[in-house]
Amino acid sequence: MFSFLFIAFQFFHYFTIKIRVVDSLPIGIETILLFSYIIFYFYEQFKISNPDYVYKNPTFWIFFGILIYLGEVFFFNILADYISKQTVLKYWDLTYIGDIVKNILFLYALFILRNNSNHKQPQKKSIPHLDMDFTL
Repeated sequence: MFSFLFIAFQFFHYFTIKIRVVDSLPIGIETILLFSYIIFYFYEQFKISNPDYVYKNPTFWIFFGILIYLGEVFFFNILADYISKQTVLKYWDLTYIGDIVKNILFLYALFILRNNSNHKQPQKKSIPHLDMDFTL
């Protein structure tokens, strides 16, 4: 439901507000919405399964990477409309730290996914050769 309200807000905001530097209000609302979804995902995952299993799930690391990235760039995006462009450009390089950490966690999730798929491949069954040649 919150996603539909956010989409309606995005349409309203897009057609009524003039963007200066960055569209900081929708970015802030979207980030808070994603924070709540990710925290709810973590809550559900830790509630249903063994914590050891959660860390072996690649989606955990993907969501954790998104959480780290959004937490790191949240205030940059919120304040970008309210500070000078020179200040934004001066400190914008710091957002690359969160981006690098997010990409490392995504890469780790891909390694976990690859290792999980290698272990789940069915073993070849030994089928006897039942080829009968009936010649008359």
